[in-house]
Order: sequence, then structure tokens, then C-alpha cells
Amino acid sequence: MAQQPPLVPGLVRRKQSTKRLRRGTVPFKGQEITIHVRKGELMKPQRVNQFEFTVRTPGPLFEEVGLATADPSINIREGHTYRVRLNEDEGNPEITEVLVEVIDGGGETETTEPA
Repeated sequence: MAQQPPLVPGLVRRKQSTKRLRRGTVPFKGQEITIHVRKGELMKPQRVNQFEFTVRTPGPLFEEVGLATADPSINIREGHTYRVRLNEDEGNPEITEVLVEVIDGGGETETTEPA
């Protein structure tokens, strides 16, 4: 058992990239991207959720690791892949909308509405 458990427990899933988290590698310009959520944690004083994610959209940002917050009303879970819309504020990176959840199955990608 841990001597001192974490103050705010977070859920962590397997990382899907060999790259490390560095601020500024994922630009926040209001774009839509596909992300895989690796870690999520509730930040109680700020009343927001913070997520570490890997970009899954093909292109120059593929497999970059980013960090963003989201309103608690936005339903995002660790270990899942989503098509999301980001805000336009580099100083306050935020996931503003979940468009669809992406489900991989047998080589084909199927999308469903988030629960």
C-alpha cells in the first residue's frame, strides 16, 4: 500500500505514442481533431476536468501528446477515442465540444454519438 495516496486520484490508460508531453506541441486554433484520452483528472478548485491525450488525426500532429481541460458536462472517458473541437486560446487549452466517439472494430472505424 502507498504511504501517502494521491490527493486527487486519476485514471490512466496505456500511452499510444512514444512522444512526451510538452506544452505547445498541439496548437489550439479552433480545429477539429481525433484524440485518444490517456489520463483524466478532476481539478476540484477549478471545477474542470483535465485530460492528457494523444492526437490520432493523420498529419503533422499525429501521435503528439497534449494537455487540455474540459467542462465537467462534457462526457469524456480515459481509454476512449473521440473527434473533438478545440478552443482558440493557447493560454487556456480547452476541449469545447465532443463531436463523436470513435470505435475501432475489425480494421474499420465506426463512429457513434457519445453517451
